[in-house]
Amino acid sequence: ASLYRAATAFVLPTRGEGLGMPFLEAMAAGTPVIATEWSGQLDFLHHDNSYLIEIEGLEPVGDAFGPLFGDTARPARWARPSVEHTRELMRTVLTDVDGRRARAVRARDEVFESWTVAASGARYAAAAHRAVGSASAGGSMASAPVREPTAPVLCGGGIFGISGAAGDLRALLLG
Repeated sequence: ASLYRAATAFVLPTRGEGLGMPFLEAMAAGTPVIATEWSGQLDFLHHDNSYLIEIEGLEPVGDAFGPLFGDTARPARWARPSVEHTRELMRTVLTDVDGRRARAVRARDEVFESWTVAASGARYAAAAHRAVGSASAGGSMASAPVREPTAPVLCGGGIFGISGAAGDLRALLLG
């Protein structure tokens, strides 16, 4: 967390993310975030709590990564973040001290309100309930009772103090 706090901003013009834990970690540390306006991080990043980089378009992931990210019927694509807009946002963050502080405070508050271990666990539990319900209704999976988690967890590491996703998710979903 001290590394994030030492920075003026956390800048990651990514082509695509699953969730984007580094963004959440920077937000939790109170560091302004500059990120691509595309992919998983948009579950929690928006124009009021971060600086979102425009994309110039979407590109095929390509043969090297294609088998990992999609099938041939629906090839995966990733973003091409605007270099010029990234520069503009970095200049804005450097010059608008009050604006960057306001967004960083808003982001930090949102992380600790909506992305805590308890809040994330509740989302996992709700998703598990929906998944079991959908499978049960379709008859493709035997109905299994799903109980509320006693110790919900956020999959990830770093500032949240959780070492890994697989064991935590298994404990949450299976008890």
